[in-house]
Amino acid sequence: MQRNLLMEDTKKILIIEDDPDISEIYETWFEGKGYTVVKSSTGLDGASNLLKERFSLVIVDIKLPYKSGVDVVKFLRRSEYSNEETRALIISGFVNDIEEVEKLREVYVLEKPAREEDIFEILNK
Repeated sequence: MQRNLLMEDTKKILIIEDDPDISEIYETWFEGKGYTVVKSSTGLDGASNLLKERFSLVIVDIKLPYKSGVDVVKFLRRSEYSNEETRALIISGFVNDIEEVEKLREVYVLEKPAREEDIFEILNK
């Protein structure tokens, strides 16, 4: 069964972060540069958003309720969901503790606290 995308938007960012303060900071940065932002506070909700829309970038924390950030990126890379080419950026304070991150293909990693210029450098690659 072919999946219908509700919206194709090259200026859309998905932020999957359970800390509302951090999520709000990222949202402010992207909206200030003309991006549309979709936010999720759990890995499961974030994965659900990947079924509905395409994104320019998915920012995900590693430690999330219901589905880890690593699991979300693995889900993102499954070709049947049409998001396998989407850039993925893991931003976490636990990056060094997660060996699975190194096994993920085409994922960028930044440690918290991430700087705005570092995030936009990855987005513009």
